[in-house]
Amino acid sequence: MKKRAKRAPKGMAVRKTDKQRPHVINAESKGLRVNAIECPKCADVIYSRARHDYRACKCGEVAIDGGFDYIKVAFKNKPPKEMEVWVSVSIKDLYQDWNAGTDKYGRVIPERGDVVSPK
Repeated sequence: MKKRAKRAPKGMAVRKTDKQRPHVINAESKGLRVNAIECPKCADVIYSRARHDYRACKCGEVAIDGGFDYIKVAFKNKPPKEMEVWVSVSIKDLYQDWNAGTDKYGRVIPERGDVVSPK
């Protein structure tokens, strides 16, 4: 059963952007460069793992949605900083993580090997 996308809470501005699809780094598809945002308030870096994966930062100031199909960014006051993040997993792993609700991915954790590069 597919999950439905969440709507941005009242009071948040929403902006859709046309970003490129993620880049596969190697032949085994075990590395992706994904589009992410950084919260100006709590400095949390988040990205969307699947089409209907609505992901908010810890403080709730910013959120991202759309996965690899489109990017929709929601924010309350200040727009978030856009960046690219390299994660060492496949698109299939990210989708399964979202679909199963395990939430292992979607938030940048440097100890796991996620690398942030500003745009």
